Amino acid sequence: MRRLINTFVAQQHRGRVLIGVDDAHLLDGLSAHVVHQLASTRGARLVVTVRTGADEPDAVTALWKDELLTRLDLEPLSAAATRCLIETSVGGPVDARSAERFWKLTGGNALFLRQLVADQIAAGRMRQVAGCGCGTTTSQCRRASATCWVDGCVG
Repeated sequence: MRRLINTFVAQQHRGRVLIGVDDAHLLDGLSAHVVHQLASTRGARLVVTVRTGADEPDAVTALWKDELLTRLDLEPLSAAATRCLIETSVGGPVDARSAERFWKLTGGNALFLRQLVADQIAAGRMRQVAGCGCGTTTSQCRRASATCWVDGCVG
């Protein structure tokens, strides 16, 4: 373990090392300890995610309790942000009714939203339709298009 940590520390002279640890609540104790040591020695820059409500190893909890990393709790997406994220994901406008339905079904959870949109497209239940009357999107997401994405079956 010490050799692994020292390897990352030694790489610092070449530029900053960035390590992403997704679902850190699933780490075993030894792996969590390595992540903690990397944070405490500044051996690497870290981005660590933990699912809300999950039990994580003590070494992961200590990352923000010991102020080694800044904790950022993600709030649920608003209806407008949900629509914007869907539109960014599919590369075009989404009709307002579909966006509202996705927001209600996911409760604004970005992970659930991403999975739901991908599943609906893969199943052929969300598709691009010409002249569907998408309505006005938020200014950040507005796209000039004669087509938009609609969801025919969810909810």
